[in-house]
Formats: sequence, structure tokens, C-alpha cells
Amino acid sequence: MPVLMAIAATVLLAGAAAPHFAPLPANAETFVRMPKDPDAATIRRDVAAIAALKADVDPVIEVMVSYDGDGPSPAWRAERDLEPRFEAILASRGAHARLVATSFTHYKREYWFAPDDDVALVTAFRALPQPPGAAIAVLRSNLDALKALAPGPGERAAAHRRSPARR
Repeated sequence: MPVLMAIAATVLLAGAAAPHFAPLPANAETFVRMPKDPDAATIRRDVAAIAALKADVDPVIEVMVSYDGDGPSPAWRAERDLEPRFEAILASRGAHARLVATSFTHYKREYWFAPDDDVALVTAFRALPQPPGAAIAVLRSNLDALKALAPGPGERAAAHRRSPARR
């Protein structure tokens, strides 16, 4: 994947080890799908990284966390117990990946990764124990799934109105 390889090359030229995990950039496109619906989703996308992906060439892996019952429990929450460990999880199997999109609802958190080696990434996440009150699934995805996350005209306008640059 060209984007991740460019980051790794820059880090290696600086004399440091390449990171295993590249998070979404601070300026990732962010919007809410179905804002008044109980299943409203906050979606974040790295538009440049997604545009650099080549269909049928670059792998896309989705990691889905589904919560039991009424949503996350105090015992385990993905944003507290999984997300901060992405670097360590990937490093455990020598995987390198960029997070290119997320979708968060009350009952489910989805993460789309563009890995250099999809087998290493899948192995790293499948090695995790299933958490209390949730289930982690690792799925092969594709560029079409990422394109389906693009905002519609109303979502794009609402996101533009909320943009910090517009305040």
C-alpha cells in the first residue's frame, strides 16, 4: 500500500523503527449517518488513504466489535480496552496497517484497516480473547465497502456546517 509504505520509508530514513499502526489523521472526514435514528453512526474516513487504495490489489480488513444487550458494559469498552492497544496488537504479529475508516453506533464499533500483510493483521486480531459483553469479528472487506461509507449530500452539508474551520 503506497500510503503506509511512504510513512514507513520516512520513519526509517529518520532512523526509527516503522510503526505498526497508523491512526486516522486529525482531519479525517467525520459525519453522522441517520442522526435522529437509534442506530445513528458516527463515521470517520481518511479520504486520501482510501483514494490511494487499488481495488483487487490492496487488502481491506474490517474489525467489528458487537456489544451484547444494551450496548457496552462497564467491564469492557472498545474505545478504552481495544483502541489504545492497536499498536501492540499489530506488533505482536509483525503486522503493519493504517486505519482508514471507522463507524461507531451504540451497539457496534467497526474499524477498517489497510494492511501491508492482511494475514498478519487477521492473525493478530483473531488471537485476541473474546471480551466480556462483546464479540470481536475479523472480516475481509473491500474498497466498495469503504465507498459505501461516503457521506450523502445531506450528511456532507451537515458535516460542513459542524466543521471547526467554519466556526
